[in-house]
Amino acid sequence: MKTAIKKYWFLFVMALCNLIIWLYEPEIGKTALAFSGKNFINFRFILTPVFICIGLMDVWVEKGLQDFKRAAFSMHKRQYPHSSTSF
Repeated sequence: MKTAIKKYWFLFVMALCNLIIWLYEPEIGKTALAFSGKNFINFRFILTPVFICIGLMDVWVEKGLQDFKRAAFSMHKRQYPHSSTSF
């Protein structure tokens, strides 16, 4: 339980603030809770495409770097055929 509180302390604080507002001012509390829920849903919808783009970039950039290294190595061998440097 302690590790969960340490890890998600901000979420717990925001939930507690929403609860306190809802107890003292129910109308404002409902509005704050609805606003928090909408923000959470928006966050979830934005997070998914970001993770997909990051995953695709990992694949594309890694392949691009390998192709670049291969091209640089072959070009280096043509310019300096007796060189002992390897990539």
